[in-house]
Amino acid sequence: MRTRSSAPLRRTVTWWGVSSCTSEVAGHADDAARIVDLLSPREPARVFGTSSGAIVALHLLTVRPERLVRVVAHEPPVVEVLPDAPAHRLLIARVQETLRTEGLMPAMAVFAAGLRKDGDTAGAGAEVRLPPRAAARAEQTMADLPYFVGRIVPGFMSYVPDIDRLETLADRLTLACGQDSRGELPYRPAAFLAERFGTELLRFPGGHTGLTTHPAGFGELLREAFRA
Repeated sequence: MRTRSSAPLRRTVTWWGVSSCTSEVAGHADDAARIVDLLSPREPARVFGTSSGAIVALHLLTVRPERLVRVVAHEPPVVEVLPDAPAHRLLIARVQETLRTEGLMPAMAVFAAGLRKDGDTAGAGAEVRLPPRAAARAEQTMADLPYFVGRIVPGFMSYVPDIDRLETLADRLTLACGQDSRGELPYRPAAFLAERFGTELLRFPGGHTGLTTHPAGFGELLREAFRA
């Protein structure tokens, strides 16, 4: 969780919460609500979440809307909202079986292949040069992969949001994606929900990890979204 100290974003909360099952999503949303109450006890807050953190932000909006003035959800992988959700359940099952029988990196390969654009059989493509601070965290990211693949992937991608409830709150929800993510699995739920709610889909620089690869441009657009 991070907070911004600049005046326009004084009551902004960035939530990175993750968990292992749908009930724990609610638990992380409760944790986020406690932080909102602590940091902004008298005024509604602005909340940003990306990937699994965006799922927490969506759940928080459905259960504590009175505490939030704006939620920006960047590529929440709520694949259960998609028409082809059964195919993605099979992907999650394949990832877990591969993790059990072959190990971490083969499971990651299966997962990465399932996230790519339809018909895209290419690899990861050109190497992305990360900003120094992000590159310094790479070792910790690798250390966290077993937890990510074994618990976060199946837990968060099985979460079913309350679409009807979110639709009634669409005036304070900004669904977002990466400019380079179009057609990829993490992009599709945000695009689907934005179309369903009749709202604009905000496009951030980069792809699913644009916050890491394009921090300056990403941050500026986020500030604009919070000011809107």
